[in-house]
Amino acid sequence: MDRARPPVRDRSDPRTWATARHEAGHSVAAITLGIRFRTVTLRPLNPDHAGAVLDVRLPPRRPLAFATICLAGVAATPPRGAILTEADAAALFEHEGAGDLRLINKHADGLSRTALVRLFLAAANIVRGTHADAVDDVAHRLVHHPEQTLTEAQVRVIVDDHQPGGISHLIRQMEAELGHGQPFGATSTNSDPSNVSAPLTVKR
Repeated sequence: MDRARPPVRDRSDPRTWATARHEAGHSVAAITLGIRFRTVTLRPLNPDHAGAVLDVRLPPRRPLAFATICLAGVAATPPRGAILTEADAAALFEHEGAGDLRLINKHADGLSRTALVRLFLAAANIVRGTHADAVDDVAHRLVHHPEQTLTEAQVRVIVDDHQPGGISHLIRQMEAELGHGQPFGATSTNSDPSNVSAPLTVKR
C-alpha cells in the first residue's frame, strides 16, 4: 500500500522556512551544476525526512559536483548575510548535515575533510552569493505552493529569472532605482537558522 503524503506544513512555523531554505539550496545548486532531479518537496513520503530533492540523476564521474549539491543545503541555512569561514563551515556541516554527509560517503567516497570544507565554501558561494536571490525565491515558493513541491523545470525557471537579464533581476533593479520593494521572494520575517531538513534521494 502506498504511504499517504504528510499534510501541508505550517507556513507560520520557522522550521518550515528553515527546511525550505535547505531544500532550495540543494535544488538551486543542482540546476547551477547541471544535475537533474524530479522534484523538490517539503512533503516527502519518508517520515524521517523533513524535506527532500527527489530522484537526483547521479552524474557519472562527477563526485565533486554531487558532493557540492549535498553540502549546498546546509550552506543555505544560516541567516542571509552571515559570512562563513573555513572553521564555521567545518562545524556547520558536521553538526547539521549528517544525512547529506552520509550520501557523500556513499556516492562520492574518499573525499578528505579539507576537500569537503573547500566544496562547502564553493556551495556557499552559489547559494549565498551568485544565486542567493534564487534560493530565497525557491524557498518562498515551496512554502506557499499548494502542494509545497516544485518540479525541476519550475526551479530552473526561477534560477533563470534571477540571472542578469532575467525578469526577476530586472524587477529588483527597477525597485532599487524607484526606492521601494523587497528582494523578490524575501522571507526574512519567517526564516530560522535551525536546520531540520533531510538528505536528497538519489536515482541512478
